[in-house]
Amino acid sequence: MTPREEAAEWFGRLHELPFVRLRPLRVPVARLRATAPDWLRERAEARQDALRLRVWDLLRDPAHVGTPAVAGVPAYLPGLGRGYVLDFLLPEYGVNVQIDRWEDEERDDGEERDFDLREAYGIETVRFFDVWVKGNLDQLAGEIRKELGIGRPAWLRRI
Repeated sequence: MTPREEAAEWFGRLHELPFVRLRPLRVPVARLRATAPDWLRERAEARQDALRLRVWDLLRDPAHVGTPAVAGVPAYLPGLGRGYVLDFLLPEYGVNVQIDRWEDEERDDGEERDFDLREAYGIETVRFFDVWVKGNLDQLAGEIRKELGIGRPAWLRRI
């Protein structure tokens, strides 16, 4: 891989976007769970389909991504009267790894969700479509690491 190709793998990732600040989660995961209404907690507990279970098998070992992950976290926004299920929360970075359905692309409420989570809890979201994850599960951990800036080559930091 040439330096240009390697640089292209790292540029434009979540960790370097100007409005993004990756930092530890503002509120404990236990508080997010405790303050969520029953309907949202039930939705979070029922959310694990076969693909998410495979992803969870990968992310539950911090050695793969480099940081602990928590699956199926409910995040309720009482002021707005709505809540979201965070597929895989990385508390150390305040990042939600969301696996979206490709079929739902046209009904994209992701931007609203991303804004709400950023404003209420300081949580940034990185999204992957399920069709990509199914075919590239072996690459997912590496892609998440790149989004977080983990393992970025030292020579890129100088640029």
